[in-house]
Amino acid sequence: MEDYSAYTDQRLIELLADEDRLAYTEIYNRYWPVLFAHAYKMLKNHDAARDIIQDIFTDLWMQASGLQIKHSIRAYLYAMVRFKVLDVIRRNLHYEKHLDSLATFAEKAEFNTDNTIIFNEFVKRIDDEVAQLPDRMREIFQKSRFEGLSNKEIAEDLNISHETVKKTITRALKILRSKLRSFILIWF
Repeated sequence: MEDYSAYTDQRLIELLADEDRLAYTEIYNRYWPVLFAHAYKMLKNHDAARDIIQDIFTDLWMQASGLQIKHSIRAYLYAMVRFKVLDVIRRNLHYEKHLDSLATFAEKAEFNTDNTIIFNEFVKRIDDEVAQLPDRMREIFQKSRFEGLSNKEIAEDLNISHETVKKTITRALKILRSKLRSFILIWF
C-alpha cells in the first residue's frame, strides 16, 4: 500500500481529481485540524466551526472529478473556510438584525409553557407566511434565508440577474414584515 502522507499537495490534487479516496483521506487528515482551528478562531463556536469544515470537505469530495486548483490546496481550503465563515457571520448578523425583538423577548422572558407556545406559534406563523409567497419569490427567499446562499449564488443557480434576486428578497421581506407585524405587536 502506498504512503500517501509522503505525497506533495500537488500530487494529492491530481489523485483527488481522479476520485482517489486515499488522496482525499490524506488531504482530510492533513488539513482538518488546522482548518478547524482557523474557523474556530474566527467564530468562537466549536459546533459551527466543525460544521463548516465538514461542509468544506464534503464539497471537496463532491467536486473532486472536476477540481482544478491553480494554486495550493492549502490556500484553496483556507479560502473556502473564509467564505463559509463570512457566510455564517452574515447570516447571523442578518438574523439578529431582523429578529432583534424576538431575541430581546428570549433573553428577558421566562420560558414557561405560555412563552414556549407563543414562540412556537410565531415560528409556525413565519413558516406559513413564507409558504404563501409566490413560488419563485419563495424559492429565492428560502435559498437566501434558509440555505444561506448569497445573492450571487442564487442568481447563478436560477440563471437570473443579481438585481432580480436582490429585489425579490426585498419584496419578500416587506411582505413578511407586513403580515407578521400585527402578530409581533400582539405578542411582543
